[in-house]
Amino acid sequence: MRFYNALLSLLPLLGQVVKSQSNYAPLSCNANTVVDINAPIDTCTPFSQLVNETLSADPNGRIVVPCGTCSIVDYTDGSTIDLPNGLNIVGRLHFPTSTNVRITTTN
Repeated sequence: MRFYNALLSLLPLLGQVVKSQSNYAPLSCNANTVVDINAPIDTCTPFSQLVNETLSADPNGRIVVPCGTCSIVDYTDGSTIDLPNGLNIVGRLHFPTSTNVRITTTN
């Protein structure tokens, strides 16, 4: 539960990049991406769809949440999802309270 709470506290930082060692700024391509955790997420792509489409096209592909987009983690059954070449979150990746998943990666 502590990890989940820590993750929630980091959500406002999603889609931000380091401008220097101590300054951060939102990416301009995320200007229209919903960042309010309570905002509707109807337009978000299911994360399972993103994973399936990427790994079907290339079993060694890297999962990317593109800038300016939103993906919602829709695994609720305790699945373990192996991402062989990592996860690159540039847009928004939303974890609802119903999420129950373990994501593993080597990168």
